[in-house]
This record gives sequence, C-alpha cells and structure tokens, in this order.
Amino acid sequence: MSIVFDQVSYTYGPNAPYQALNQVSCTIELGSFSGIIGHTGSGKSTFLEHINGLKTPSSGKVLINGLDTSNKEDKKDIRKLVGFVAQNPEHQLFAETVFDDIAFGPLHTGAKEEELTSIVEKSLRRLEVEPTAELLASSPFDLSGGQQRRIALAGILAMEPQILAMDEPLAGLDPQGRQQVLKLCQKLNNEGITIVMISHSMDEIAEVADHIIVMNKGELIEHGRVEKIFSEPEKLKRLGLDIPEASKYYFELKKRGVDLGDFVYTLDQLADAIAAYKVGGVDGI
Repeated sequence: MSIVFDQVSYTYGPNAPYQALNQVSCTIELGSFSGIIGHTGSGKSTFLEHINGLKTPSSGKVLINGLDTSNKEDKKDIRKLVGFVAQNPEHQLFAETVFDDIAFGPLHTGAKEEELTSIVEKSLRRLEVEPTAELLASSPFDLSGGQQRRIALAGILAMEPQILAMDEPLAGLDPQGRQQVLKLCQKLNNEGITIVMISHSMDEIAEVADHIIVMNKGELIEHGRVEKIFSEPEKLKRLGLDIPEASKYYFELKKRGVDLGDFVYTLDQLADAIAAYKVGGVDGI
C-alpha cells in the first residue's frame, strides 16, 4: 500500500506562468517520513493538497492505498485515511471547549457518544498532553499558541489517520516549540503513521525524515533517501537550496583532509563521527 502520483499535472488557470505540478510521478511507501523541499512557488503545497484530495489533478492520477482522489466515491475514504495539517492548524479551532473540538470529527463520522471520551483522551495522550477535566472544559481560545496547536493536532489524530500531510507544521513556533513538534512527529511516525511534511529548514528535515522530495517550478526534481539527496550539495545549490549544517561541516573537514567516514547529515551523527575519529587516535578538529 502506498501514495502514488502517476504523471500528475495541475494548473491554476490559463494565465499561470507555469503548471503548479508538471508530470509528477513518484511512490511514497506507507510508514515512511518524507520531507518536501523547494522554494516558494515550487509546487510543494499543491503536491501536498493532492494527497487528501483537496485538489485533484488536471491530468494524471493520485492513488491513496489504491483509492483514486479524482473519484467522488473514494474521497470520503481518502479523507479518513489522510489527515491534513495546515501551516497554522490552530486556526482550525472553532468549538466552545477543547473536548468538543477534538470530538467533532469522530462524532460526525459515526463514533458513538459513549466512545468520545476515550477517543479524545487517547488523542491527547498521543501528543503527550494529559486530558484533565480542567483542560477538556477549557475554551481552546484561552490556551497558549503551542497548546492550541496540540489541540488542533489532537482533533486530526482523533480521526485515526494512516497518513499525515503536514504543510509547514513548525511555522510560527519558537525554537523550543519547533523541537517539541518535531519529536511528536517522530513519535507518530514510529507508531506507524506515514508523514509527508513541507519544511524550509534542511536541519529539521534531516532530523526526522528518511526520504526527501525536491520540487522546482512544479516539477519533481529528485526523490530519494535523505543521505543521498544531501550528499549531493551541488545539485541542490543549482536550485538555490542548501544542505544541513552538519553536512556542511562534514564536507569542510573533508576538504581539510579529515575523513570522518560515512556521510553525516544531523548534528548527532556529526558529534558521533568526530568522537569516533578522535578515539581512533587522531585529534586536532
């Protein structure tokens, strides 16, 4: 089972300077964590919005577990499979209480009243939020920005999606909040949820993703494992894209004759490689 883009093109209109998506083909395996990178206007968000049928191809097909997003009969099932997380998911909050907000989706898709408490509490605990009576009775609009984002995510998780399509979920958060959301994304992926996430931060993508999709002017330029994409900085440079800081250090040290062995792309990997290099009897880094 997988997410399949088969020669997908999409245009916003006849006067658009280029197609938002142009003959895009790729397969994203379920259980993976894919990061989408590219400049503004490269087609990242349009690609993501095709995963849950918010947009349907002008030509070509998008299949989610074999379900066609262009097929009206399949769309209801696709929306259950795919949870869409906008840049500011807290803007989707609307109910009077936290409980009602999280319970809204399940209540309107067949869950029984007596099941709602269990569903809401489970969703919050998956995000490491304790579902106290005080919190559940609170207005979501009285919470901090970080808390609101978790409540919004809990509402999406309450629908038990197999896939999360996330459009810059770290936008607007301070460094601590960004790290917290990244760790939650990793946790959800480890639980088996497929994640496809847009980010402008190469370091954050490197930290959590196992695959990368590179977009440019509506075209899918590359799709491969993180270590492969980031080990070819010249290709990314030609697109005006960067590589993680750890990889920059790795290549700079290599230029100076310091061979750390296998390519690294996270700071933890870099620290381990330097430690191993020094243990091997060579210092001076």
